Amino acid sequence: MQNRSDTQRQWNNSDQVHVFRVPAEVADSRKYLVFVSTPADVGFAQDFLHEPNRSFDIAVRYYAQPGEHDPLFTDADYVLSGGLSKYHSARQFLIKLDLVDRYDGFLFLDGDLKFRAGDIDRLLAFATAMDFDLAQAATTDDSHVSWLVTRASKNFMCREVSFVEVMGPYISRDALKAVLHTFEQSISSFGLDFAWPMILKNPKIGIVDCIEMHHTGVIDQTNGPFYTYLRSINVDPAAEFEKIMHAYGFSSGERPHDVAGYYLADKHNRQELTRVPLTGLPLSQEHNMRRQDGLAVLMARIFRTGRTAKLEKDLP
Repeated sequence: MQNRSDTQRQWNNSDQVHVFRVPAEVADSRKYLVFVSTPADVGFAQDFLHEPNRSFDIAVRYYAQPGEHDPLFTDADYVLSGGLSKYHSARQFLIKLDLVDRYDGFLFLDGDLKFRAGDIDRLLAFATAMDFDLAQAATTDDSHVSWLVTRASKNFMCREVSFVEVMGPYISRDALKAVLHTFEQSISSFGLDFAWPMILKNPKIGIVDCIEMHHTGVIDQTNGPFYTYLRSINVDPAAEFEKIMHAYGFSSGERPHDVAGYYLADKHNRQELTRVPLTGLPLSQEHNMRRQDGLAVLMARIFRTGRTAKLEKDLP
């Protein structure tokens, strides 16, 4: 492991990853890996990653030299730098250390995401209980988002959807094996979240509404630091999206949409949910997407049209 006097250059983006720390041994109780790609200072405390009895190991990828007293640097099980972007780096890292078969599931987080204490553990347990191939926490109402389908529903515990966004997806081990090769195919990550469902063939994809994350970063494709960086290395996100679209056969007009919502029919029974179908709305009506949820639940209760979904274990 290198010490804190490493030069700034060693922490910058590069073609190859540099692993500075690995754990002496991996605890059997930690079934998941959380991979965080972060600058040296995100502007808020990342306390949600420092749970004392967490079910996950932490791999932190810095793209600038971390501060002297950065608690994430101190607590992380794996510390690395390099790779040209989050997914480009994550693929190299996972293959280099042979980690894909080590963990049951993986969470790939941008550094500007905030969770409440304990919510990452709950998200991982929830995704496992629901047997999701791909999943994410819902986004808060004040988050900066590209797709309204990620906004939290107040009526459902979770929803089946067609898509999860690249900023914070959970990917099961089996799903990761199928999609890992795509991580180096789009440095900007544009198109990856549309490609994954095409590769997995009828995957179970979920947004967990009862767990929310706050995306603090502003999406600025003109002057934002990530997009400025991409231009500096001659990466065109639109061109990468086009390439991924043709490679995996989705449409340029594809819109992420709801498939079904799940609610607790009995709040004392967390092993049984009621599933109700939801309707994908046209672009002009997407801002009304969450307004259908309450009516869908009401109609399912009145006419008993919901389908019971029994789980093997209680939801967290």
